[in-house]
Amino acid sequence: MKSILLVFSFLTFVGILFGQDDVAAEQLRKYEENILKEEINGVYIPIDIDDAMVQLNKIANEESRAKLIGADEELVVERLNRGLGKWMISKWNFYDGSRLSHHLKQQGVSLPNDMSLFLIRTYYRQLNELPFEIEERASAIYDLRKKEQEERNKLKTVRTIPN
Repeated sequence: MKSILLVFSFLTFVGILFGQDDVAAEQLRKYEENILKEEINGVYIPIDIDDAMVQLNKIANEESRAKLIGADEELVVERLNRGLGKWMISKWNFYDGSRLSHHLKQQGVSLPNDMSLFLIRTYYRQLNELPFEIEERASAIYDLRKKEQEERNKLKTVRTIPN
């Protein structure tokens, strides 16, 4: 009975491992397909940051844009991320991949929430005629996420049991 249970457990474990490979392969296939699409689920996907700024200008009315001019940058970014940021993540398909999310990943911005924050800050800077500082901000986000990953890796170190 123990041997049957052991064999069943092993086969279940192997099935899970191979199943994960199938899921990862399907996710990669879907991502590669999505990054070529101009439209996903009926929504136009900007091709790059400049195109995203054009699209945000189309979405925001004059009154909304006027409220952002001269407002505190940090406050604007924080508040807009709750609504507009979630909209961008969902509609511009940041989790499953899109040509815009792929473009942002190439810039060093890889997490969906970072992408929305990055674009909102860029939009704020456009409206307020401030330098975009795309490379500097993308590099800072990349460095921050890399440092966080290194910290997580340190926490995962295997502890040896003393003799």
